[in-house]
Parts: sequence; structure tokens; C-alpha cells
Amino acid sequence: MKKNLTYRIFASVLFTLFALSCSDNSKMLSPVESNNSKNIPIIEQSYPNDRLYTTTHEWVKVGEDQIAVVGITEYAVNAIGLPTTLDEYEEADAPIKKGGKVCSVSNSQQSKDVYTPVSGTLMGYNPTVQQNPGILYDYPYSTGWIFKVTDFDPNDLNDLMTSAQYQAYIGL
Repeated sequence: MKKNLTYRIFASVLFTLFALSCSDNSKMLSPVESNNSKNIPIIEQSYPNDRLYTTTHEWVKVGEDQIAVVGITEYAVNAIGLPTTLDEYEEADAPIKKGGKVCSVSNSQQSKDVYTPVSGTLMGYNPTVQQNPGILYDYPYSTGWIFKVTDFDPNDLNDLMTSAQYQAYIGL
């Protein structure tokens, strides 16, 4: 815990030094949501090419087993800060509709509803995220996936964005 706090303080100091050294404000990125009262700029992000993205900042990755794995983007995680709670709205094995709220992630100051990018059957939630939602902050694209969907319609993927399109959407 102490090591993690030290890392976060170090990262904060580095960010401050970077922000002060920027003479061109175009290097600074704005946060996702206007309700981000801390107005935390996001310096560097990665958006894997092996998944698709939504305008509400979720990602979906479809495996060879035709299971859709869903999470939230690094951009969204940085906007809400360190998540402390995962609130589940839907039960496992429940039918879910594309665009519907499945859960939310939050801390004491911010909250983000998580919407499903595909219709299908909710297979279940990530037990690691259920026990420690903070894992989303460090690993939003690997260990930090949030839920899985089976029996989804592949046509639901057609209107989602590629990594390059998503990065353009958020202004990178």
C-alpha cells in the first residue's frame, strides 16, 4: 500500500513538472466528463487495436470463443479517478440490450455508468474487479475487464469505433 502511494505521489509530481513545462496548451488533454471537478489532464494513454470502443468510453474484445469481454477505457478511468466501488445492476445470465446500463464504477467523488456495447446474455462479472475495483486504474485492458457477454449479435459491433477512431473521438 505504501509503495502504491509513493508511486502515485511520484507520478503526480512528474505530471506537475510536465504541466509546468508545457508552453503549448495543446499538449494538455481535457478530461472525459465535464463533472470532473479536479480537471485532471491525461498525459499519455494507449488504446489496444484488438478491441472496439463506444462513445460512452467502454471497450469490447471478442475472443475466438465468441465471448465479448467488456471494460472501460483508460480515458474514462482517469476521468473518475481511483475506483472504489462496482455496483452491479444486472444479474449473471440475464439478457442485456445494447446500450443498457449493466453496472457502475465509482469512488467518493465520481461515478461512471457502464453500458453494454452488445446485446446478449450477461455471463458474469470479473471477480477481481468485484473484490478490488481499483485494479481498473492500473489495468483497464487486461486484469480490469468488467463483464462478459455471450450469445451476442455480431452486427452490434458494426457501429463501434476502432482504436484510431476512438482516439480521434477523444481528441488524441
